[in-house]
Amino acid sequence: MTENNYIIGTCKEFCPSKEIKLRKSRNLVHYYEKNGKFIKEFTRSAADRKMEQPENLRTFDALTNTLEYLFNTIFVDREKPLNFRYDFIFDRCRAVRQEIVMQNFPSEKTVKLLEPIVMFLSYSLYRLNSLPISLFDTQICKQHLHECLLKCLSCYEEIDVMNVGEYKMENRIIVEAIQLMLNIDDFNTIQRVIKLKKAIKSSFILETAIKISINYHRRNYHKILHDIQELPHIVGAIASLNLSKIRKEIFRIFTIAYSSQVLKVPLDFIQRLLIYDEQLSLLKHLSDLGIHENSNEKETSIDINFNRKKFDNSKSIPNTLQHFVDNKLDDFHLPDLILMKTCVT
Repeated sequence: MTENNYIIGTCKEFCPSKEIKLRKSRNLVHYYEKNGKFIKEFTRSAADRKMEQPENLRTFDALTNTLEYLFNTIFVDREKPLNFRYDFIFDRCRAVRQEIVMQNFPSEKTVKLLEPIVMFLSYSLYRLNSLPISLFDTQICKQHLHECLLKCLSCYEEIDVMNVGEYKMENRIIVEAIQLMLNIDDFNTIQRVIKLKKAIKSSFILETAIKISINYHRRNYHKILHDIQELPHIVGAIASLNLSKIRKEIFRIFTIAYSSQVLKVPLDFIQRLLIYDEQLSLLKHLSDLGIHENSNEKETSIDINFNRKKFDNSKSIPNTLQHFVDNKLDDFHLPDLILMKTCVT
């Protein structure tokens, strides 16, 4: 036991032997554990559950090794789809987070374990958000991402105030930027970031994220669409999840500014302005909102008629993968990016 009466884990493996025996006896072996490498799964706490024994809790090094195995081996597996891999890794990461709390790790160790989980959840939210809820629950992923982000931020602040331990500044910048882009419409979030010390908020990534957030509140959408393409890798991926509501708002503005029976707006212009990768997605989104094309057989270009009376504000348009994000992600070895073992700023 620690001085604060928290248990100190002594298990140096991915999974305690007691759990391995129990799950084998009940045939609860996951597809990714059939090779004999069991990883401790998440179990809910119960009121009548006895206090956990030290041998059933993993050491900090064991938890670190667990995350590295999950992201270096399971995450990159190509035999199963990403949502299948996500479900397994999500559960095992949740077990890691549970042990962080049970052992009351200091802030320095907590952020080292949570930062990769933040990156994994952020990447998954971007890559899988368009899947049906039966395959991927966007809200649950977002909820757990929020929890991990808030815990990381509180740990950074505690380290700064108590001057006990340390963290990588570049990692904090990424986490702060993800938090800001995930909560772009929350004024309190940007107020908090603006109050950070200059060494953090003056970095290119966070400075760009701050500009995007400010311009969102100012409704300067054209500037956002430019700046969002400047953000790197996973920060840009999370920022791009705001494109659907920004695009819808611009469409709404267009139905007011260009509402006419005769006035036509070229589809090519709209595609460039709203950084759509392809016209098919753009035409689908326009149709979903009640905005239709006005094709002319004599002309090769497609024009759009905006009519405020036909615009359906009750409808939403889905998020889609963005080429400008994917191209930047392709520049990295994803496990290294998620584990923050490469220069990501």
